[in-house]
Amino acid sequence: MLSDRGLVVARDGYSIIELLVALVVGAIAIACVGAFGFRQQRFHRDVVAVTERLEQLEQAAALMPIALRSIAVTEGDIPAGGARDTSLEFRATIATAVVCDSGRGSLVLAPTSVDSPRLASILTTPEVGDTIWSLTLSGGGETWTPRPITGVSDSLAACLLGGVSPWAGPSVRSSMVLRVAAPLPAGPGSPIRITRPWRYSIYRASDGDWYLGARDWNPMRLRFNTIQPVSGPFLSAARGLAFRYVDSGGVTIPSGDVDTRGIARIDVAFRVDSVLPGTFTHAIGIVGGAIISVAMRNRAR
Repeated sequence: MLSDRGLVVARDGYSIIELLVALVVGAIAIACVGAFGFRQQRFHRDVVAVTERLEQLEQAAALMPIALRSIAVTEGDIPAGGARDTSLEFRATIATAVVCDSGRGSLVLAPTSVDSPRLASILTTPEVGDTIWSLTLSGGGETWTPRPITGVSDSLAACLLGGVSPWAGPSVRSSMVLRVAAPLPAGPGSPIRITRPWRYSIYRASDGDWYLGARDWNPMRLRFNTIQPVSGPFLSAARGLAFRYVDSGGVTIPSGDVDTRGIARIDVAFRVDSVLPGTFTHAIGIVGGAIISVAMRNRAR
């Protein structure tokens, strides 16, 4: 284009400086949006962590009373030295039932029927080496007599108590037959319970966190099986889980004491921390705790 002052060239586009300014402003805007999104992501991640830790705390608090109430301390369910501040070893009841028939070193248990009355409850199938206890009534009171199980099999049998089937349906049903090392004073109608050693403790898993774990006894290998996680993660071994044992007078029984028959109450304390491990910061965090007190019911000889 021509003018009085000479040749004028029309400009199309932006200069380098304008482009640089636009790029800087855009980068700042993207960085702000990204930082806001990262903070939101971190906040939601920490909310999920808090929820998960509190759920694990509730799960552990609900589990312990169920697992510990069946312990018969006066019968030696907690072995000498088995009650420690970070672990507890005891005989766990894995099955209870009423005897339908006995003889020749065998006991026929009532079937696990859904019909009422329910005369058997089996949490885990008994194995050779587990212990069967029969309740004997005498002038001196009640006594639980133990015998090791030497054989386990299934059979069809008629469960007649007092000569009559307790169920309206067929009397012949699938039942469990247990062989014992020596005769047990358990006739038809006698209650029995089957136990297996069990241990709760806190341990450090491969991810570096601390969990409440359980180990059941392997009667064939004569040792505890590999520990399995129950709930967690919790704080470290020194702070995440603590057992405390109290006698009937309210006196604390020392950890690892050889005399465990005087335990009247077990207190279990859990502590969790929702802050995830790592170098990054956290939007929110919570340190929670719970103390569960379980009174031993089976203390009368």
